[in-house]
Amino acid sequence: CLLSTGCENDLVKRFIELVTEISDASNGLMREHFSDYIEAVHQIDDEKLVDRFDEYLQQLPLLSFCGQKYDIPTMKTQLFSILLQAEDIKYIIKRGASYSAISTENFLFLDIT
Repeated sequence: CLLSTGCENDLVKRFIELVTEISDASNGLMREHFSDYIEAVHQIDDEKLVDRFDEYLQQLPLLSFCGQKYDIPTMKTQLFSILLQAEDIKYIIKRGASYSAISTENFLFLDIT
């Protein structure tokens, strides 16, 4: 549970720390669950396929409903600042002022509306 102390930056930073911890645990479980496939994919001589599969195992999808209109814009300044300090942003899909997808090494923020 995340409670605000009145500082938006601290709240978003704690959110990213929490989902990073969940992402790390998820990555370990995914690699364990797909261990047979990991070995098989790495034997294929296609670096792009291997990279894409590793990305699939690494990224934690974070789903929101109407997040592109409410959640992300509310914290976008702090979120982007903290994400850029911690990791690279791979891509952003934006429609007008709404963010429907934000992809980083560890996260895939998706709006499902």
